[in-house]
Amino acid sequence: IDLCVFLGMSSCLTSDHPGLVLLADGNSEFCIAVDEILGVSQIPDHSIKALPKGENRISEYCLGITVDLKTVLDGPALLRDESLVVNEYVGTGR
Repeated sequence: IDLCVFLGMSSCLTSDHPGLVLLADGNSEFCIAVDEILGVSQIPDHSIKALPKGENRISEYCLGITVDLKTVLDGPALLRDESLVVNEYVGTGR
C-alpha cells in the first residue's frame, strides 16, 4: 500500500526500489511501501503528542507526533480498516 495515496495525497514514494513495512495481527496482514528503512526504535507513549482531530484521514490512523516531528502510525487502526481488506484469491485454482 502506498500510504500517501490511501490517505488521499499524491504518491510520496521517491525511490525506484522502496522497502516494505509489514503490519500484521492474528486476522490480517499487509505491507506499507516506504522509500527506505533507517532503523527501528521504541517510542515511549509519554513522548507522543496527540494530533488535533481533523477532517483529513491521517488523524484516523495516527497516534500522534513526537518532539522531533516523527509521525507515529496506529497499526491496529490500519489493520481494522475494511477498505484495505481484499477478499480475492489469486492463484492456480488447485
